[in-house]
Amino acid sequence: KYILTAVPMFVLMAEMANKSGVTKYIFDGAGIWFGRSRGGLAIGNIIAGAGIGAISGSSTASAAMMGRVSVPQMIRMGYDPTFALGTASAGGTLAVLIPPSIAIILYGILTDTSVGKLLIAGIIPGALMTLAYIIVILIWLKRNPELAGRGEEYTLLEKLISLKSFWPILVIAFFVLGGMYTGATTVTEAAGIGALSTS
Repeated sequence: KYILTAVPMFVLMAEMANKSGVTKYIFDGAGIWFGRSRGGLAIGNIIAGAGIGAISGSSTASAAMMGRVSVPQMIRMGYDPTFALGTASAGGTLAVLIPPSIAIILYGILTDTSVGKLLIAGIIPGALMTLAYIIVILIWLKRNPELAGRGEEYTLLEKLISLKSFWPILVIAFFVLGGMYTGATTVTEAAGIGALSTS
């Protein structure tokens, strides 16, 4: 089926984003905003996982990227290795809900359901799952504060400058999700535009 061509396009988009360093910028930006508080890097891990999920489409790929980028830094900052790996894995699973999810594309094809509508429908559950993970981390650290250390402190100016780390995700989301939501592009066309926007 022609719509299956969207899968390699989204995979290409994720690979190019990873090679360009976008995934590292996302985690670094999230770490600057949340890293100072206890468990802040873990929360940043989840937020970065959601951001990476928006460009990877694959939970396995997202978890692998987060594991390479975030886990070593969290361990250096005094986080328990198991806790660091757990948050990276949890953040990686968000990619299965957040568009462009390859699993959702395949499900839509197999069930003869509108892939575009399924992808759009994944946005709110993905956001709720992200929030739920953050709440669980806060509760867990309330009971076990020794699992996480505190990160570096940054000024407000440094935090505002770090927002530029997120603009690639916003641009990609605008073209990919905006095109599908408005009906301006099909899923396959949106995938092609997404791959082009990361090049």
